[in-house]
Amino acid sequence: MFFLFADESGDVNFKTGTRHFVYVGILTKSKKNCEQKLNDLKSGYKDVFRRKFQKKELKASKLEKDEFIYFLDGLRSLDYEVFYAAVDTYDSKKDFNTSGDDRTKRAYLLQLVISSAFLANAELGKIVIDQGLSKDVRDELRERLNEKFKAVPLIEAERSHNVAGIQIADLVAWTVRKHLGGDNLLYTYIEDKIRAKIEL
Repeated sequence: MFFLFADESGDVNFKTGTRHFVYVGILTKSKKNCEQKLNDLKSGYKDVFRRKFQKKELKASKLEKDEFIYFLDGLRSLDYEVFYAAVDTYDSKKDFNTSGDDRTKRAYLLQLVISSAFLANAELGKIVIDQGLSKDVRDELRERLNEKFKAVPLIEAERSHNVAGIQIADLVAWTVRKHLGGDNLLYTYIEDKIRAKIEL
């Protein structure tokens, strides 16, 4: 069984949020390996930076660039693949930007990510996202996916500080968003992990 951990980066609102909004899914066969690798990196942090990693959760928006590089570089040895869907929220020519509410837009991008992952690996057996989309929206999304795929698992929502896979997805989503904005330094650390990308 494979796991898909998903998280987002940016603000999806038309012209009032970030230039790009990204939803990322991290596909991996081992939840335990994600936890072990992240814990090892947090433990090794003090040897590199001469201070203990104080944060309860690894959060992209709270990291300095050298810290970001440390974690992305350390995660290179982890076996995972990246699927992402992104939109330029400033493009008025895109119907996506001017139709539907925030929740609907986010759910649609997540649907694209999950669909891409299923097409790549039919053994996807568990989907975990950060809390944000309500259970009703997740159930509706699952129903739509079940029209295309067999045996789509429940889309579970958990607190990101409890799930290493979501924290890794957060790092990658931030990295992809920066890349789409023209900052490619961090992207070089994950480029070989990209399995599928959809840019609206």
